[in-house]
Amino acid sequence: MNTTNASTNDEQVLVRTFYLLSRAATIGVCRGRMRAVIQHLTELRSATGVSAAVREMSEKLLVDWRAAQAEHFAQDAAPAEKACHCLH
Repeated sequence: MNTTNASTNDEQVLVRTFYLLSRAATIGVCRGRMRAVIQHLTELRSATGVSAAVREMSEKLLVDWRAAQAEHFAQDAAPAEKACHCLH
């Protein structure tokens, strides 16, 4: 995959993450949305097509979202990174 395609894919993950975070803020968090947010943040923290600031913030947010997942949906905490790619 060339750099342009990688950047475009990473930007799409960023856009989907913004969407999921917005949905979580406006209508709430369910198990599926929680898993999807964690999966997207996991992808972003190592994405080469986004800035270092985005990767660092993704890592920080990932810590918070995993803690929230453990608190509210303890049984879902382990397989979080295997969430589906669908938007909720």
